[in-house]
Amino acid sequence: MSKLCHFYSKYVITYSKIHLLLLQNTLSLTQKSISFFSFPPPTRNGGPPDDPVCMQTNGDNEPWTLFKGGETSPNYLAMVASIRWREQKRNYVMDIQASWARSNAPLCSPVWLLFPSDTVCAPSTQGDGVCADAFMFGPDYLAKPVTTYQQNSSWVWLPALPSGQYWTNVFSGDNLGNGAVNITVATPIDTFPLFMRNYA
Repeated sequence: MSKLCHFYSKYVITYSKIHLLLLQNTLSLTQKSISFFSFPPPTRNGGPPDDPVCMQTNGDNEPWTLFKGGETSPNYLAMVASIRWREQKRNYVMDIQASWARSNAPLCSPVWLLFPSDTVCAPSTQGDGVCADAFMFGPDYLAKPVTTYQQNSSWVWLPALPSGQYWTNVFSGDNLGNGAVNITVATPIDTFPLFMRNYA
């Protein structure tokens, strides 16, 4: 329990860290924060105005209002893509929430909780940063938020998967193999480290 409390404390710290960075740098970090906010169980992202997927949302505190006059900017388009990605995962999230009600398995969890035999991501090594900033979004997605201004790359440890399963980069579609590997991925304005577990 104490290990899980440690993870969720770091999760909240990451959430807060992004907010603090937003006070210093706008646009790019705003987009990165909106990408991260696609993962908490009660997502706080809104939707673009008159969007057929997200419906009409005209509140002044909606994220799309931060880019008034710039609806064709890379920041705006990346933000909309993040919101739509979460909307497309509605059934996935509902299934996990239903499982959570039965088994107490959370929607977001530390990597080591789903890969207990992975010694790289074991809680004893959390402090060295190997897996400390990454987390699982249900059983099938591994995410690592970007919290540094103008960060253009990030390295991520992908745990080993059972035989027949493999990781793919959600944004590029690249097959990254069975895991047990440390990779470096680019983090331009419109992407962040997000990987999907694929089943044979």
